[in-house]
Amino acid sequence: MHSLTDRYVHAVVRRVPEALRPEVTADVTAMIADMTEARTEAAQEIEDVEAAAGSAGTGTTAEAAPGSAARVEVAVLEELGDPAALARAYSGSPQHLIGPDHFPTYRWVLAWVIPLALVVALMLNGLTYVVSTPDAHLGGLLGTAIGQSVPTVFIAFGAVTLLFAIIERSGPTAVARTGTSGSGEPGTSAPPPGTSARRRADASRRWTVDRLEDVSPGSSVRADAVVALIITGLLALIPLIPTTALYVGHLNDGETFINPELGLPWLIGYWVLLVAMAAAAIWRISRPRLTTVRVAIDMVTDLTMAVFLTVALLTQDVIHPAIAPASDLPVQLLTVLFIWAIVIWDQVATVRAYLSHIAAERRA
Repeated sequence: MHSLTDRYVHAVVRRVPEALRPEVTADVTAMIADMTEARTEAAQEIEDVEAAAGSAGTGTTAEAAPGSAARVEVAVLEELGDPAALARAYSGSPQHLIGPDHFPTYRWVLAWVIPLALVVALMLNGLTYVVSTPDAHLGGLLGTAIGQSVPTVFIAFGAVTLLFAIIERSGPTAVARTGTSGSGEPGTSAPPPGTSARRRADASRRWTVDRLEDVSPGSSVRADAVVALIITGLLALIPLIPTTALYVGHLNDGETFINPELGLPWLIGYWVLLVAMAAAAIWRISRPRLTTVRVAIDMVTDLTMAVFLTVALLTQDVIHPAIAPASDLPVQLLTVLFIWAIVIWDQVATVRAYLSHIAAERRA
């Protein structure tokens, strides 16, 4: 069973960027130790005063009683407040897209912009249809106007949201939120005990150690494995997806994107490798602890799949023959480059996840 301090530090560190984690771990641990020492010394002074007054045997000093160390630890952690709030102070950026300072204005702007964009788009698209269509009719007018206006609404929503997200991260409130370090530099490290730590505690007054989760280092491993399993299942369906699924059935009369003349051994090899990748993901879900052997197996499996697909794409007509001539680009070569870009990114992510997992286990 991990101590409350270990769990608190882990809850803070797992929410900050990876590059800051060693520094934040040392800083938060030292801050908790200093605050604990200060409280313990204060309690000892009170006990000495009471002893001098002849009341040492009454047992009225709460933090001098048996189990006072645990009470001091709880008091210190609750003074620091919610680990998520402390992590935000270290990361120097909000952990939300649009915060409470700007959300009322954001909602008000959306309430005006979206209806206005919809009305303007309906009018312009309807007018364009009537002018450009010789035999215009009501059904075509409604279908064209509505169908072409929906993307405009999404674009307006996205533009407003992006604008407010930028304001959220660049305005003066964003700078104030990051806090200042003991050296006075914003957003670099947490202040010494008793300054803004108390202000954070006041802002998170309702947070108690009862809400402190005991997060296992394997939780992120299991989540990544679930995502990998879903992606593997989707990849297994690629040879079976018809072009009609993406509304380009006219290219090859609705057949699959993959050449139906591709030899069955290639498809079997592809699915066998996917089964191996799915088995590795299931293994991580059932036993979410990364080891050197397991990471090596995952990396070798990914590389094997990349090599297999590269050989297939460069030696076989993998893409449907009716689709490849429809483009002036070397589709299969671009596919190979795309595959290797994904694999290299995945290899780097796997190594980083492994190092983070090891660091989390050490902290725990």
